[in-house]
Amino acid sequence: MEGTVHSLNPDLGLVAIDAPHGYSVCEQTGSDFEEGDFVSWSPERPLGMCMVRNVSRGRSTRVYFLNHDVPGTFLKVNMKL
Repeated sequence: MEGTVHSLNPDLGLVAIDAPHGYSVCEQTGSDFEEGDFVSWSPERPLGMCMVRNVSRGRSTRVYFLNHDVPGTFLKVNMKL
């Protein structure tokens, strides 16, 4: 799966990724992503720990996926904004 980082909640370390079937929400431990970064991961819809490749920055980082296929109307709730 691949997508573009849409938004961040730096206070909670949450990242929303605009993916083909909605948004994927994950938690990061550092500050490895910025809005607009192109990222990819496999398998397609993992929950829990997963390695994500930040193609824009040329590095990989471990994240914790919380949700996939989130519609835009529920994104603020999932991002706790």
